Amino acid sequence: MVLEKLKLNFVCPLEKFGFDYPGSNFGRGYDRDPVEACLNCNFSNLYGKEFNLEEICQCPEDMTWDEYDVLREAYSFLAIEPSKKGFWDFVNEVHI
Repeated sequence: MVLEKLKLNFVCPLEKFGFDYPGSNFGRGYDRDPVEACLNCNFSNLYGKEFNLEEICQCPEDMTWDEYDVLREAYSFLAIEPSKKGFWDFVNEVHI
């Protein structure tokens, strides 16, 4: 799982959204809609049958927003037919 877990708090590695369990009154306490945040993310795998963040997020745990921007731009110049899977493979090859 790539989502950071700290005492029932979940944070997207790119900080697109967070989940605050204690502040949620035992309901979902997202600070932003994770479905909307994941839709335009190159690291999201939304092909599953249900929305499970642990399976959807393919982002490396130590990814930063600046590194994401650099990798996304570099991949767009290299890829003949860009795809999310191709982007993940590219990131796995070059991400330190």
